[in-house]
Amino acid sequence: MMGSLQSIYMHRDITSHVTNDEMGLNFNENLTNSSFAVQQLDIMFTNEFEYNIKTFVDLTFNWNYDSENEWGQLGIQEAWAQYSLGDKLNFQFGQIIPRFNYNNEMRNKLPILPYIIRPVYYENILNSIFNVEDLMPSKAFIQIHGMLPIMSNIRFDYSIFAGNSEDSYILNDRDSRAFLINDDISGTDPNGTKQKLLGSRIGIHTASESVRLGFSFTHDYDNRQDSILKLWKSPTGELERIRLGVDMNFSFSGFELDGEFIYVGYNVDDEHLDFKEIENAPLLMKQKEYYIISYYGSLLYNISNDIFIYARYNVIDNTIDHLSIKDKSLGAGYKILPNFVAKVQYLNHDQAYEIGNDKILYYDKDINMYVFALSILF
Repeated sequence: MMGSLQSIYMHRDITSHVTNDEMGLNFNENLTNSSFAVQQLDIMFTNEFEYNIKTFVDLTFNWNYDSENEWGQLGIQEAWAQYSLGDKLNFQFGQIIPRFNYNNEMRNKLPILPYIIRPVYYENILNSIFNVEDLMPSKAFIQIHGMLPIMSNIRFDYSIFAGNSEDSYILNDRDSRAFLINDDISGTDPNGTKQKLLGSRIGIHTASESVRLGFSFTHDYDNRQDSILKLWKSPTGELERIRLGVDMNFSFSGFELDGEFIYVGYNVDDEHLDFKEIENAPLLMKQKEYYIISYYGSLLYNISNDIFIYARYNVIDNTIDHLSIKDKSLGAGYKILPNFVAKVQYLNHDQAYEIGNDKILYYDKDINMYVFALSILF
């Protein structure tokens, strides 16, 4: 058994602005709050057996989890078994964080990351305004992966994975009772094979991992049947979706350059553009392209073996839901002990909805966040 803990103190200054010309609405609000929190606690169980079999379970507690007071979240992030034929070929089954871009697998390993507040689509304190699976696959249930030497110092790595439809399709207890006559089971995917997640990643890295480059792909469907996080619904209830990802990392002379790029494309045809029953249809029908683009870049410098500083910039441009997000961040850390790190971070987070070329409806939220954290592996 092992674990990790990241405990924080954060202060936030929040400014919100809403305008609607047709309704004559012009609204501003300023809020300030601060709090201590256990940002994340992970309890991990791992075991290795004969015949090259390994098991792993990660139980995660977020944001001061307390079941009695209904605070925070508790969940199993990963629960899988793996059969290995060496570095070249491994079979995993269970609940897996899929290898889509390198940092998707690393997103929950907070003490290892230099950041306190991660890039938007990895950070549950920031991503509640949109569905994270619009950008990243959250779960796979089978994965084949491996690594092959192609030169003395160069390694090729690959993964192929499959899973259920996005989480919004998955039945909960209420759905299960409603559809009991069909024998649907809570926690399962009621869809056919067409909507299932399929994906892969290929990459190269040096043996020392001072250089890493990867390319990722997924195909699944975006559920637009009933969600407050979606600006408009598709008449067919779903849109075919592909995700393309690029990740890179270069380390040199104490510097570490890290970044990711994600493109999400949709198959939108005339059938999906029949917005007769949607109130804001005239605005949306002017749109010719439907996609999401996200990228972030981070430059970290190790002042010494124990002290580091970094700057990071993150952008999300969601044309299908008219959402724009920009993040700017500065941070630093000090390794008090090998497994014990103190971190500080400043983050400016700006998110905006805009409908119509003349900003008929405009919503903007600006957050300035100051955070201190202590992280430990145990």
